[in-house]
Amino acid sequence: MTQLLLSSVHEVRRAARPILDRTRQELAPALSEAVRELDGREPMLGRIIGYHLGLNDADGHPEAGDDGGIAGTMCLTALAARAVGTDSALSTACAVAMELAKDYTQLQDDIIDDDPVRRGRASAWQVFGVGPTILAADATRALAMDLLAAQQPHGTAAMWHLQAALDRCTIGQAQDFATSARPWRGPKAVSLEEYRVIAGNKTSAILSCVLSLGAVANGCDADTVNRLRQAGRHLGMAWQPLDDILDLWCEQTEGDLPQGCNDLAQGKKTFPVIVALAAAAHAEPLGALLAARPRTADQVRAAADLIAAAGGRAAAEAEVRDHFQAAMTVLAGTSLEESTRADLITLACMIGIRGSNQTLTIAFPTPTRSPEVAP
Repeated sequence: MTQLLLSSVHEVRRAARPILDRTRQELAPALSEAVRELDGREPMLGRIIGYHLGLNDADGHPEAGDDGGIAGTMCLTALAARAVGTDSALSTACAVAMELAKDYTQLQDDIIDDDPVRRGRASAWQVFGVGPTILAADATRALAMDLLAAQQPHGTAAMWHLQAALDRCTIGQAQDFATSARPWRGPKAVSLEEYRVIAGNKTSAILSCVLSLGAVANGCDADTVNRLRQAGRHLGMAWQPLDDILDLWCEQTEGDLPQGCNDLAQGKKTFPVIVALAAAAHAEPLGALLAARPRTADQVRAAADLIAAAGGRAAAEAEVRDHFQAAMTVLAGTSLEESTRADLITLACMIGIRGSNQTLTIAFPTPTRSPEVAP
């Protein structure tokens, strides 16, 4: 076994920062040009997506841009593309298209979930209204497809690859939305297997595309594309339960309410909740509390305490570790350019430690041959 030379959360963040800064600086002009393209089609559309990205305020005045979500998606896409030999222009086009596709899903998510805040300020639909934000989301998706379709000779294949990921994400969103009306307990309750299917159709679909889009656009062989898709799938399956953990137990709050308040109030069936309700201990009081749709800080914290006591948090953390480790193993066994591999793995590690202050040790095999990866 070898160990990635990043043994703590602090070291991962310290190693990732210059990679993110450098790659984001390289990609930022192309992203700004894409926003200007939308603005040229219809100024309202450009202003909304620019606001969502942090590139301008609600009145259209320029701002510095978001430092978190933008960097993560674009940089992972670009580095994964470069790791399979994709040139700078093509990897940049893939990165910007993937960022726009992610923004399309986020603009929709905020409306569907009734989320008033995105990255520390009012979400786009709160500022511009539901109708204009839906139109901006649709235009953003269309622009992503246009960017890929213009690439030669494999742009059309890349466009359909992204289209398939977004279609799966839409199905996952519909499945997730439908589960909110399901009971917390009983024969019609959401199972862990159903949760995993939904997660696979949502976050995993997007992250699978993040890691594999450049390989498709570059005309790489099917095995390379599949391995990168599998690594992204595992990262997505780690991301979703980690997101559930952070919603309930992250120290950050929106006003006086924990982040998880909106999810619990809307009846969202998250990984730790499903596990906790399936356990005999605390199921009755937890079920009663959730049925009342917690809406205050005290109610949410009481629910979080019961969920943790019933093993929901520990099970979710184990799920995150298992899938994160699997992603690292697949990346370690994939034929990638060594100059880019380390940067790509370092950024992938940011997904596994998001919101964490715990010690991190990542170990994975250095294979003598590439491991078998399921299609």
